[in-house]
Amino acid sequence: MFEELREIQHIWILPVEQLQLLAGKIHLPLSQIHAVASFYPHFGDTATQAGCAVCGDMTCHIRGGPR
Repeated sequence: MFEELREIQHIWILPVEQLQLLAGKIHLPLSQIHAVASFYPHFGDTATQAGCAVCGDMTCHIRGGPR
């Protein structure tokens, strides 16, 4: 099922319509498909905003963090 989810994934989003089609194709309830998809952090059903963290400690500074 993991490979099928990867095939229907569109830039971090799993469309609900595609999940419903997959559920019918492999004869599983949509709730089970959603349970598997929600287990993996890189699958989602909504767009999320990416964040960026900047390290400000001495180790990062020495390694060129400000650049």
